[in-house]
Amino acid sequence: MYKKLASFILAFALTACVQTGLPPEQRPQTWAQPVNALGIPNLHEITPHLFRSAQPDFEGLVVLNNMKKLSSQPEAIRTVLSLRSMHSDEDIYPSRNVHYVSVPMDTWAIKEQDVIQALRIINTPQMQPVLLHCQHGADRTGLISALYRVLYQGWTKEEAIREMTLGSFGFHGMWQNLIDYINNVNVSELRHKVDGMGEYPEPAFKY
Repeated sequence: MYKKLASFILAFALTACVQTGLPPEQRPQTWAQPVNALGIPNLHEITPHLFRSAQPDFEGLVVLNNMKKLSSQPEAIRTVLSLRSMHSDEDIYPSRNVHYVSVPMDTWAIKEQDVIQALRIINTPQMQPVLLHCQHGADRTGLISALYRVLYQGWTKEEAIREMTLGSFGFHGMWQNLIDYINNVNVSELRHKVDGMGEYPEPAFKY
């Protein structure tokens, strides 16, 4: 009962503190662009090799499992990277079609090793294109997307935070700790740790 009540309170708090994004006509073209795909809500293209979204529903899983292209990128999604901490779709993805990798993240307490692992997967060529998602595609997904912008695309922290909070992804203002994480991170040190681990080993397909 208490768990259900806590979940309800958290859901209400999240709904109440969704940060309003910029109108479409004011969004810079350099920000992640919205993409329409059946069953994959809050889907945006960050680069031709990296997409972000909320949790795909059943129809979205069918789209991914059938390797349908999500936009104009030359390849269909090859890896689905989930940041959800209490949910797994591992058994749903036929791994000979799509890699499914889970890096569970606690939004309340972000761990550096999880950040490193997620960025390492995204930055490994044989894992691309990657679809990055959490539950809402707003907060944990926003954090990793922002760090990718800063580490590998040369964005300033301010630019990345602005996209994360005002990009109409549904960022929840209660997660100030995510903004603080970006502001406080040592960029060169984090990049060194990610790159120092080498490429992520491509999971073996199971037939």
